[in-house]
This record gives sequence, structure tokens and C-alpha cells, in this order.
Amino acid sequence: MLDIYIFKKFIKHANIAHQQLCVWFSANNEFAKHQVHWNKLDPEIGPFGLENFTRRHECKYKNFWNIVVPTLQHGWILSTAKLFDPAYHPRDKNKTKSRASLDLILIMLQDQNLSSIIRTQLNSHEPVLKSLRDHRDYAEAHNDANFVPTRIEAGVENLFQWLEDTIASIKVSESHLNKCGIINIAYNEKLSQCGVDEIFENLLLSEIQYPIDSHQKDR
Repeated sequence: MLDIYIFKKFIKHANIAHQQLCVWFSANNEFAKHQVHWNKLDPEIGPFGLENFTRRHECKYKNFWNIVVPTLQHGWILSTAKLFDPAYHPRDKNKTKSRASLDLILIMLQDQNLSSIIRTQLNSHEPVLKSLRDHRDYAEAHNDANFVPTRIEAGVENLFQWLEDTIASIKVSESHLNKCGIINIAYNEKLSQCGVDEIFENLLLSEIQYPIDSHQKDR
């Protein structure tokens, strides 16, 4: 029988991974709209150099966003890939240290026919899963010298929607799991977009309300 604690833990990890994806997606899009304005240089100053690093150069948020946006991407790739790891590490011969992954969930399901159906459906998402695993193994978790990062295959959003539907079908099959939560795809997308919108609205508003005055320009 599928353990309630493990199932809830898996759903929690899946929910967080999806929220990380949503926040990264919204933040990346919003930053793209403003990065030219925020990173422009004063034409009177000329080429930018460390010796000229002052606030009046308007090199605004350059380091911050160039670090934060990739870090957000790093987070959702790691978190999403872990959801689909094998239930046990290959070196764990005695299977004493299980992972709260979909593989473990399917192993523990009483309805092994449903488990087989889910595994078959999962095969259709293999291209995006492979690209996530490659990025996780060779770029995010380890700095592989020969790995050339490529774009993540399309279909991450579909993967999460399928996972949401899969969680629902498991809860129908195993009645003792009825009260377990969900990923809540629509809510996460709306919540993340609204949160990012608020941040960028406040940043843009601060430029109007609190412009850099003459006493602050050279700080």
C-alpha cells in the first residue's frame, strides 16, 4: 500500500518544483522587458570600466538579475529532475534509502495495472525528461568539462499538467489518499505571475518616487 506520508512528500516536492518553474518563467520574461533600460550606460561617460563603477552609470540591477534569473532556473531544473529519479540509487543494493520520486510511488501502488499505464504515459515525456536529467547531471549538479548546455526540450508545462492528472488518478485508485493535496497548476501560475508583477511594479515605481539625486549619484 502506498504510504500517505511518502505520497504527501512527493506532492509537496512537485508543488515546489512547479512554483520554482513559474517564478523563473515570469521573472525571466519581466526582466527581458527592462534589461536594456536598466543596463544602459551614460553616453557622456564612454566605455564602462570598474574604475567608473558608480550609481550614475545606471548599470542598475545588472549583477543582481544576471545571477538571480539563472539561479531560479537552476532550482527548477534540479527539483523537477529529482521527481523522476529511480526509487533507489543503483549502489543501494539492499534498497534501504528510498527516494520520494514518482518511481517509488508507482512501485508502492496496489493497482499495478494503473502503475503500468502511468509508466507507459511517462514515456511520451522522455525527451524533456532526458534534457532535464542531462542539464542536472552535467551542468547543474556537476561542472562537466565536455557538456555543451542546450535548451531544455519543450514540454515542461505539459509534464507538470500530466503529473497533476496522474496524482488525481492515483488518489481515485487508492481511497486512503483522498485527502492528500495537489500541485494546483493554475493557482501556482497565477500566484507566481502576480508576485513577480508586484516586484517589478515596485521597482519601476521607485525610479519615479525616489530618483537618484546629486548627493547619491557617485555612491
